[in-house]
Amino acid sequence: MDQIRTNFLVCTCEKTKDVAFHMLTSFFNCIDPLLNLKIYLGSSIVDLGEFASSKVQVIETPQSNWKDETIFQLKYLKNQDPSCQYIVLLLDDFIFNGRINSNVFNELILHMKNEEIKYLSLKPSFDNVFLKVIDFINSSKISNNLSVYKIRNSHPYFYSLQAAIWDIDYLLNSLERCENIWHFENMKPCIENHFALNRKTLNYTHIVEKGEWDYQARELCLNSIGFFNPGNRKFRKSSFKSRILVNVKSAFFLIFGYFFLRIRRVLN
Repeated sequence: MDQIRTNFLVCTCEKTKDVAFHMLTSFFNCIDPLLNLKIYLGSSIVDLGEFASSKVQVIETPQSNWKDETIFQLKYLKNQDPSCQYIVLLLDDFIFNGRINSNVFNELILHMKNEEIKYLSLKPSFDNVFLKVIDFINSSKISNNLSVYKIRNSHPYFYSLQAAIWDIDYLLNSLERCENIWHFENMKPCIENHFALNRKTLNYTHIVEKGEWDYQARELCLNSIGFFNPGNRKFRKSSFKSRILVNVKSAFFLIFGYFFLRIRRVLN
């Protein structure tokens, strides 16, 4: 695997430094020591304090917008490590809560290399249960525990920013096409196919939603990394009614998926 260079890039910004600290702590608690990869942290913060360590190489980024900052970080990474072919792009709004297995990860990189895959989501794509059955039927086995399937071109989040492995040049070209972070995920497919795994290989849970701590963030962080520092960030309001509504929406999505989202976009 030495000839297939792969690195992690964590994208953060001034407003989410507090979240990145929790995220990176959970990352190093979960990563397999045998997975000897570089971790880059792209940030517009000059004084990063606890992030400045031998484990993480900080890419000091001129503050602008998500698109330009990420392009800057990727080009910097390519310059620092010209042999890097793949990048695991991660946002910093979640924490890991499961082991990152080196054997599984290396197997995925080798599969991407052999099959010339440019994008591989490290978790199944969101869809209704009927489309998931179709994806299962059409999936191809990589190993005893892993299968991969082609993401449908009509998926509304074809360029999803959930944890995924990207060919670094393909990611750069895709970023050049987008207007901003919201437009990026909704872009129409180009000539390359995207693929996803039949099960999660990176187990993580989001702790920030719409700029606020999730109501479960404290409990999740304490269980995963043993501490929680909320800083000045607000918590999402939660009530019994809102939690029931979340479960209802989940059940609704399981049946209908993105059907009504597609209708709304057509009408708009």
